[in-house]
Amino acid sequence: MDIDIGQVVTEPIARNDSASLVAFLDALDAVIDPDKEIHVVLGNGPSHTAKNTKAWLHARPRWHAYWTPPHASWLNMIEI
Repeated sequence: MDIDIGQVVTEPIARNDSASLVAFLDALDAVIDPDKEIHVVLGNGPSHTAKNTKAWLHARPRWHAYWTPPHASWLNMIEI
C-alpha cells in the first residue's frame, strides 16, 4: 500500500512460497519509483522467513523489512 496515495497492489498466487513472494517483490520493485525507500512488514510464515526471501531483501538496500513477533494478534486482524 502506498500511504501517500492509498494505492494497493495485490496479486493472486497459486502457492504461498518464497518463490511466489520474491516474484511479487520483483514486480513491486519494478514499478515503485527507484528513489523511494520501501518499508515492508512481514509475518513469520515460511515464505517470509525463507533464506531466498531474506537474501532478496538483503540485496536491495532500499527495502527495509520488519518481521512481526510470532503469534502477533494485531497482524491477524490485518489479514482478516
